[in-house]
Amino acid sequence: MTCSLAELGALPNGITVAGPDDLRMVATTGDDVLVDVSSAILWSPVLLPFADLPSTTAVARVALAAATRASAGGFGPLLRSLDQEDGDLFRTAARPALRALLAAVQREDRRASEAVATSLVGLGAGLTPSGDDVLVGFTAALTVARDTLARPIARAAADAGARTTLIARTYLDHAARGEYAERVHDLIAAVAAGDDAQVVRGMSWGATSGADLVLGILLGARAAWVTGEVRAA
Repeated sequence: MTCSLAELGALPNGITVAGPDDLRMVATTGDDVLVDVSSAILWSPVLLPFADLPSTTAVARVALAAATRASAGGFGPLLRSLDQEDGDLFRTAARPALRALLAAVQREDRRASEAVATSLVGLGAGLTPSGDDVLVGFTAALTVARDTLARPIARAAADAGARTTLIARTYLDHAARGEYAERVHDLIAAVAAGDDAQVVRGMSWGATSGADLVLGILLGARAAWVTGEVRAA
């Protein structure tokens, strides 16, 4: 279980507090942790599917804004192109993997999708490496499209969790159950609405996590969001 400040948003299997004073509700007794949730507001991390998939125009507007504002760190430059090399070793490894993941999902190849996803686990630096953040965003986009590959991809990535950090592995494990952080919910909604300003603000989260999540969502949208229909029900 995670205890976090409200400014970070709600987390799966987490408790959100308004500020440090609220931490007084948590008391330790030996190895046990007692939490008073009698006045807590419940929130579900389960990401629900869209009733109707977003228009390609809305997604394209967000993609253009994200590409324009992409930072130099993490996988941010890949928002501009999956083909343009820049000498970064992590991005050099990610480019063909992401192209392969897109192709595998579009042809509904579960085995190939799982294999490629596994290759992205732990790729990058930080508490949540870029490859893991992209996979979280990617599977979230598939989830809202009811794409049947969403959970198998996340499960395969989580099962390869020994290659990454505990935090990243935890997020992937929740993704395999269709559960995502509130910030992911908000980004998905912003992309679907074509709210490029909100998406650009979200790209500033963490060192590179926000931009990497947006990249994953946009790639997932390219793979599974088809206007007017659900690609795989």
